[in-house]
Amino acid sequence: MGNSCLIISGGYFQSAAYYKELAKKADYVICADGGARYTAALDIIPDLVVGDFDSLTVQELDQLISNGVKTVRYPTEKDFTDTHIALLEALERGYLEVDIIAALGGRLDHTIANIMLLALPTGQEARIRILDENQELFLVRHRVVLQGRIGETISLFPLSEYVKGINTKGLKYPLQLGTFKLGVPIGISNEFLEDTAEIELEEGLLLVIKNKKQT
Repeated sequence: MGNSCLIISGGYFQSAAYYKELAKKADYVICADGGARYTAALDIIPDLVVGDFDSLTVQELDQLISNGVKTVRYPTEKDFTDTHIALLEALERGYLEVDIIAALGGRLDHTIANIMLLALPTGQEARIRILDENQELFLVRHRVVLQGRIGETISLFPLSEYVKGINTKGLKYPLQLGTFKLGVPIGISNEFLEDTAEIELEEGLLLVIKNKKQT
């Protein structure tokens, strides 16, 4: 079994061409309920579809089953979102590289919930990202080295009450033993000065949003 899993959520679906490349590289594909509808545009058959299936018609669900797709139905009244369930399924199967697409846009509450999943305690050992054609979101708990392009925008937000001991290299506005406090968004719109940047911290959870430079 490979290490990479692609989760297709039910949010805004942008460039099929970009998502196709991600799907090709994935060892396993999980759809969160209505995210299964996007698989036709990607020319793929998912391995697993999970959720309460309130976003799929009976015919769509039957077609998935006839194509050999495994489905796991959950009650409509549940604590977890369908995307949350999909991520738990990926982690339980041992995948250490998890990319989530179609997780942004649409309902704001679902978008926020999806971003919060990056801090899922059971996902600490995995590399979890939310991706679309224009941006990449992920969490830093200790240290990360980033590849980018000069001028690309990168923003940093605390997802814990405090993020302490923040050091950066290769960014226009450097931090040295910086501290971020939840509710004080002072880390927005930094920029790559080089093709490589580093972020490290001593304590807390740091959300990174890397915006891709348009050509």
